[in-house]
Amino acid sequence: AFTSNAIMWNNIKVCITAFALGITLGFGTALILFQNGVIIGVLASYFVRAGYGLHFVALLAPHGVIELTAIFISGASGLVIGRGLLMPGDLPRRESLRRAGLEATRLVIGTIPMLIVAGLIEGFVTPQGYIPPLAKIAFGLGTGGLLFVYFAPRGMLTGRSVR
Repeated sequence: AFTSNAIMWNNIKVCITAFALGITLGFGTALILFQNGVIIGVLASYFVRAGYGLHFVALLAPHGVIELTAIFISGASGLVIGRGLLMPGDLPRRESLRRAGLEATRLVIGTIPMLIVAGLIEGFVTPQGYIPPLAKIAFGLGTGGLLFVYFAPRGMLTGRSVR
């Protein structure tokens, strides 16, 4: 339980940092996203070269689909702030930043439940050695499917007009 709690708070910190660094015109947000991508890429390369690619994917898939989606959304929220500063359009920059900040805040707050679920999965499902790697990957694909259904525009899945 302690591990799950620590993981949740760390992920929430990463998301809030990606959001807050939007104030750097989005450069800090881009850097955080880039750094996290590099870390995952380096680890993936290392594990694949060592012959443990399947186990690496099984280690990330159960919680990673939800967690990475939340981090991407948080990064997008930081970029919304950067856009508000860089491209105010016809608005005064202060008003543009205020509107962008409200939109970005809604986005980042919406990731918190996702991070809680991902932390619970990472603490209680991912480390279980008795769950076969392919079952963990299937679990991750299932969470991805649920996210797709949740985030899909209304009407997209039924074939009806989205209007």
